[in-house]
Order: sequence, then structure tokens, then C-alpha cells
Amino acid sequence: MFGSVSQWMMNWLGGIQPAKSAIGFDKIVIRPQTVAGLDWVKSSYLSIRGKIVSNWSRRGDELTFDIEIPVNTEARVTLPASRFDQVSENGKPLSRARGVTSAMKIGKWVECNLGSGQYKFVVAS
Repeated sequence: MFGSVSQWMMNWLGGIQPAKSAIGFDKIVIRPQTVAGLDWVKSSYLSIRGKIVSNWSRRGDELTFDIEIPVNTEARVTLPASRFDQVSENGKPLSRARGVTSAMKIGKWVECNLGSGQYKFVVAS
């Protein structure tokens, strides 16, 4: 019973999932859900490739996302932002962020492609 709750938290609130074309989590999709009533979520998954982390916290109108992608993997991270200028990674705009290989806007989301490493995204309203 408790395993299904843990899986839901990892897959939905933390947003950690393998990409459809993934082999052993070599391609990761992270789409955290920042639901009303929760101020933070800590989630991780120990895959065959290494630990995947998707933590987020809310402080006022600002959301912080701590993401960790294992070595020799890549990830697509989707963040709740309407504009690129709302998102920074380690204090830098996405266009200058190390490890962010591309970014695109899709509706009310900004989607970033990442290489392996640790990332700290901040989304300001």
C-alpha cells in the first residue's frame, strides 16, 4: 500500500519519469507538479544509472527547483513559467546556464534539455 503512495509522489509531485524512448533511465523526464497547499516536495529515485533528484520549494511568489541528473544521462525538465525571463539557473539566465543545452516555451511552461549535473532553477512570478 505505501509503495503506491511513494511512487505517486515520485512520479507526480516530483515529476520523475523515464522518457518513452529510455533504456534504463538514460533519458529522463522531470515535470514537477507544484500544487496548491504544498510548500515543498523532496523526491528522488535511485536508477540503474544513478540517483535522480527533483526537489522543489515555494517561498512567496518564487519557486526553487533542485534537480540532479546522473552521469551519462540526459533530461527534459518542464518548469511552470510563462516566459524565459522568469527562469534562472544558478543565478544566470537560461541562455547562459551551464548544462542547459536548449530551452523552449510551451504554453505556460518552459522546457529545458539538460546534460548530467546538479541544477538550481528559480522561477519568479
